[in-house]
This record gives sequence, structure tokens and C-alpha cells, in this order.
Amino acid sequence: MRKKLINQLKTNWITLLFIMVELLLWFFILFIDSPFELHVIPFVSITLCLVYVLLNYKNNIDYKIMLIAFVFTLSADYFLTLTSTQTTLGTFLFFLSQLMFMLRLHFNKNKLSINSLIPYAVIFMMLSMIIFFALNTFDLLLLVSVLYYSFLLINTFYAWLKKDKYIMFAIALTLYVFADTMVGIKASDPYITFNPQSLLYFLSHISFNIIWFFYLPSQVLFALSVKFNHVNKGEQHV
Repeated sequence: MRKKLINQLKTNWITLLFIMVELLLWFFILFIDSPFELHVIPFVSITLCLVYVLLNYKNNIDYKIMLIAFVFTLSADYFLTLTSTQTTLGTFLFFLSQLMFMLRLHFNKNKLSINSLIPYAVIFMMLSMIIFFALNTFDLLLLVSVLYYSFLLINTFYAWLKKDKYIMFAIALTLYVFADTMVGIKASDPYITFNPQSLLYFLSHISFNIIWFFYLPSQVLFALSVKFNHVNKGEQHV
């Protein structure tokens, strides 16, 4: 009993320290001109999320799925955040992390229902056709981006349907949607002229890093959901 209490206190201190450090890094990313290279602190913040997950090992499928998802996320951020190279590869790695999130939501008793994949395919095809007819063009990066965003939207929808088990995960995915929506708004700025009085113009010209305002909290909540997600006794163990 004493050993169990000590272990609980230890893990609680690790969690508290993790949150405090991430809050400090988040503040630096948003408001402080860092003496380090521009993208080092953001990459470190995501690396710490993976480290936190590794420190909270659990012998179940849910943990292993999320661990793989974080490896994909960190790899994607290496290409898109730290080095700003290989945009298509980085986006594809983000898609793979969403694929892991899909497995987390639908993997039940070591089985994955094929029917659960149908909404993902439908949304992907609908978004693809809308973009193709709107832009009259298509390339690999656009295809991967649509695939990734489709999975993100559906994962968010399903997470809220299962909020009794995945409330922290659902909030994290919602913040993720906000972050990637801001990526899209900022990326469209050179091609679309927003009305200076519009909300889109305000968001695309906001003074702080609004993408990371949503993105880092989402990753921290993903990491915390690994520790605090409820897995029924006897289920999802390997």
C-alpha cells in the first residue's frame, strides 16, 4: 500500500511538472522572442509530450496506439516545424497519427469494424471533389492534406460521441481542428484577399502565433489522455 502511494505521488509530480514546463514553453512560443532558433522551442515542447507518454507506460492497446501516434506526430513536426522541409512527407506523417487516433476510437476487443471506416471514406471523397472542382487542379500535397483533414474531422466527431470515455481526447482533437483551420487560413492569405473588417482577416494577421495557441494544448491533452483514459479491466490488453 505504501509503495503504491509513493508511485502515485511520483507520477502526479511528473504530471504537474510536465504541465508547468509545457505552459512555460507555450508562453515563450506565443509571446517571447526566443534567443534560440525559431522552431527549436516548439519542437522541444512536442518532444516532451512523447517523453511524458513514455514515462506513463501501460500494457494495453490504447497506450501502444497513442505511443505510435506520438512518434508519427514528432516525426511530422521534425519536417514541418524544426527543419521546414518535406512538407508532403510531414503532412503524410500527420495523417498516420490521425490513422492511429481512428484505431483508438474504433479498436474494440482486438477488432476493427469495417463499417466504422465508411464515414472517413465518404468525407474524404466529398472534400476531394469540392476542392478539385473549386480549384480545377490537384496535386499530391493537396491530396494528402485532404486525407489528413478528413480523418481529423471524423475523429473529432466520434470522440465527442464517446466523450464519457474520451472527453480529454475529444477536447484535444477540437483544439487540433482549430489549429489546422488556422494553418489553412494563413496558407490561403497569398491567394485570397480577405475583407479588412472580417474575422478571417483578423485571424490571419493576429500578432501572436495563433496556430500554436491551439496546437500545443492539443498535444498536451493527447499526452495526458494516455495517463487518464479509462480502460476497462480485462479489455485491450496484449
